[in-house]
Amino acid sequence: MKVEEFIEFLMNYVVNNYAESKLYTLTEEDIKNIGKLADEKYSTWEWNYGSSPKYSYKNEMKCKGGLIEFNCNIEKGYIKDAKFFGDFFGIYDVSDIETALKGTKYTEDAVRNTLSKFNIENYFSSISLEQILKLMF
Repeated sequence: MKVEEFIEFLMNYVVNNYAESKLYTLTEEDIKNIGKLADEKYSTWEWNYGSSPKYSYKNEMKCKGGLIEFNCNIEKGYIKDAKFFGDFFGIYDVSDIETALKGTKYTEDAVRNTLSKFNIENYFSSISLEQILKLMF
Protein backbone atom coordinates (compact mmCIF):
# COMPACT_ATOMS: atom_id res chain seq x y z
CA MET A 1 0.00 0.00 0.00
CA LYS A 2 1.39 3.39 -0.99
CA VAL A 3 1.38 6.34 1.40
CA GLU A 4 -1.35 8.12 -0.56
CA GLU A 5 -3.54 4.99 -0.48
CA PHE A 6 -3.03 4.66 3.27
CA ILE A 7 -3.98 8.31 3.84
CA GLU A 8 -7.16 7.87 1.80
CA PHE A 9 -7.99 4.61 3.60
CA LEU A 10 -7.48 6.21 7.01
CA MET A 11 -9.55 9.28 6.16
CA ASN A 12 -12.40 7.12 4.84
CA TYR A 13 -12.26 4.91 7.91
CA VAL A 14 -12.53 7.84 10.31
CA VAL A 15 -15.33 9.56 8.36
CA ASN A 16 -17.31 6.32 8.00
CA ASN A 17 -16.88 5.10 11.58
CA TYR A 18 -17.17 8.30 13.60
CA ALA A 19 -20.38 10.19 12.92
CA GLU A 20 -19.14 13.43 14.48
CA SER A 21 -16.04 13.56 12.26
CA LYS A 22 -15.79 16.05 9.41
CA LEU A 23 -13.17 16.67 6.77
CA TYR A 24 -11.37 19.96 7.27
CA THR A 25 -9.49 21.78 4.56
CA LEU A 26 -6.59 23.87 5.80
CA THR A 27 -6.81 27.57 5.01
CA GLU A 28 -3.86 29.63 3.81
CA GLU A 29 -3.69 31.15 7.29
CA ASP A 30 -3.62 27.64 8.84
CA ILE A 31 -0.74 26.68 6.56
CA LYS A 32 1.11 29.92 7.39
CA ASN A 33 0.63 29.36 11.15
CA ILE A 34 1.73 25.73 10.88
CA GLY A 35 4.90 26.79 9.08
CA LYS A 36 5.57 29.48 11.67
CA LEU A 37 5.09 27.00 14.54
CA ALA A 38 7.37 24.49 12.82
CA ASP A 39 10.09 27.11 12.33
CA GLU A 40 9.84 28.73 15.76
CA LYS A 41 9.32 25.63 17.88
CA TYR A 42 9.60 22.22 16.27
CA SER A 43 12.63 22.93 14.07
CA THR A 44 14.74 24.33 16.89
CA TRP A 45 17.71 22.57 18.40
CA GLU A 46 16.20 23.01 21.86
CA TRP A 47 13.00 21.16 20.88
CA ASN A 48 14.73 18.34 19.01
CA TYR A 49 17.77 17.79 21.21
CA GLY A 50 17.61 20.02 24.28
CA SER A 51 14.64 18.18 25.73
CA SER A 52 16.08 14.76 25.00
CA PRO A 53 16.60 12.31 27.84
CA LYS A 54 20.01 11.56 29.29
CA TYR A 55 21.97 9.09 27.22
CA SER A 56 25.44 7.68 26.73
CA TYR A 57 27.35 7.41 23.49
CA LYS A 58 30.32 5.15 22.80
CA ASN A 59 32.34 4.63 19.65
CA GLU A 60 35.78 3.41 18.69
CA MET A 61 37.91 3.49 15.58
CA LYS A 62 41.28 2.33 14.36
CA CYS A 63 43.45 5.13 12.99
CA LYS A 64 47.04 5.46 11.84
CA GLY A 65 47.80 6.81 15.31
CA GLY A 66 46.26 3.80 17.06
CA LEU A 67 42.98 2.56 18.46
CA ILE A 68 40.85 5.29 19.99
CA GLU A 69 37.62 4.97 21.97
CA PHE A 70 35.27 7.79 22.88
CA ASN A 71 32.63 7.68 25.63
CA CYS A 72 30.34 10.50 26.68
CA ASN A 73 27.21 11.23 28.67
CA ILE A 74 24.72 13.70 27.21
CA GLU A 75 22.11 15.60 29.22
CA LYS A 76 19.64 18.03 27.67
CA GLY A 77 21.76 18.05 24.52
CA TYR A 78 25.02 19.01 26.26
CA ILE A 79 28.11 16.93 26.99
CA LYS A 80 28.17 16.16 30.70
CA ASP A 81 31.23 13.89 30.67
CA ALA A 82 33.67 12.87 27.94
CA LYS A 83 36.48 10.31 27.99
CA PHE A 84 38.98 9.15 25.40
CA PHE A 85 40.78 5.82 25.73
CA GLY A 86 43.20 4.01 23.48
CA ASP A 87 46.74 3.19 22.53
CA PHE A 88 47.36 6.48 20.77
CA PHE A 89 50.24 8.62 21.98
CA GLY A 90 50.21 12.34 22.55
CA ILE A 91 52.45 15.00 23.99
CA TYR A 92 49.73 16.33 26.30
CA ASP A 93 47.15 14.61 28.48
CA VAL A 94 43.75 14.26 26.77
CA SER A 95 42.07 15.27 30.03
CA ASP A 96 42.53 18.88 28.86
CA ILE A 97 40.23 18.17 25.91
CA GLU A 98 37.82 16.10 28.01
CA THR A 99 37.45 19.00 30.45
CA ALA A 100 36.93 21.51 27.63
CA LEU A 101 34.18 19.36 26.11
CA LYS A 102 32.12 19.36 29.32
CA GLY A 103 29.19 21.71 28.90
CA THR A 104 29.56 21.89 25.11
CA LYS A 105 26.40 21.56 23.04
CA TYR A 106 26.48 18.11 21.43
CA THR A 107 26.47 19.27 17.84
CA GLU A 108 29.27 18.82 15.36
CA ASP A 109 29.70 22.59 14.94
CA ALA A 110 29.91 23.28 18.68
CA VAL A 111 32.30 20.39 19.29
CA ARG A 112 34.44 21.42 16.30
CA ASN A 113 34.62 24.94 17.74
CA THR A 114 35.78 23.60 21.12
CA LEU A 115 38.31 21.18 19.63
CA SER A 116 39.72 23.76 17.22
CA LYS A 117 41.21 25.57 20.22
CA PHE A 118 43.64 22.65 20.57
CA ASN A 119 46.40 21.32 18.37
CA ILE A 120 44.78 17.88 18.16
CA GLU A 121 47.96 16.07 17.09
CA ASN A 122 49.61 17.13 20.36
CA TYR A 123 46.97 15.04 22.15
CA PHE A 124 46.35 12.28 19.59
CA SER A 125 49.47 11.53 17.56
CA SER A 126 48.69 11.01 13.84
CA ILE A 127 44.94 11.48 14.40
CA SER A 128 43.24 14.48 12.79
CA LEU A 129 40.45 16.72 14.01
CA GLU A 130 38.19 15.26 11.29
CA GLN A 131 38.86 11.74 12.57
CA ILE A 132 38.03 12.80 16.13
CA LEU A 133 34.77 14.37 14.93
CA LYS A 134 33.90 11.23 12.96
CA LEU A 135 34.53 9.21 16.12
CA MET A 136 32.34 11.51 18.21
CA PHE A 137 29.43 11.60 15.76
